[in-house]
Amino acid sequence: MAMTHGEPAWHDYPPPPPPSRRTSTKVNLGFVFAAIGVIFIPIGFCTAALVLGIQAHRAGDRRGRWVITASVVAFVLGITLAMAVLNSSESLTIALG
Repeated sequence: MAMTHGEPAWHDYPPPPPPSRRTSTKVNLGFVFAAIGVIFIPIGFCTAALVLGIQAHRAGDRRGRWVITASVVAFVLGITLAMAVLNSSESLTIALG
């Protein structure tokens, strides 16, 4: 085992496992849930997308990181959109009296 500064060399690590069909399903569902979460119930759908992304990443699928990022961005957009809609409907209610 080659050691450099107390660390094993990169070639001493085993290769990551290949992504399975199950992770592909988790990645696809994660992206769908993140997209739905922008419009409907962001805290529920984006959290589900985040969990699916973490599970896919732990299973060796590199796209899991993209799902994690998409779920966080979708959550922020969904909450921002919900606040904007609530503020606009509140001001409309006040204006209509």
